Amino acid sequence: MSYQKCPVCNGAGRIISSGYFNRAGDYNNWAASSTLEPCRPCKGTGLINEDTGLPPADDMGEKR
Repeated sequence: MSYQKCPVCNGAGRIISSGYFNRAGDYNNWAASSTLEPCRPCKGTGLINEDTGLPPADDMGEKR
């Protein structure tokens, strides 16, 4: 299995709550920790499988 950095959160695992596509890993954005939430596609891991698009735990059939 091969994993890549999540394109939604840019590998940060968290996004800014005010907008789904604001990435916490971008240098141009800043937010207090209280305004961050786990990234939905990668479930906070910052990684997704290149083939399936699932985060590591889901990719292995585990429940998170």
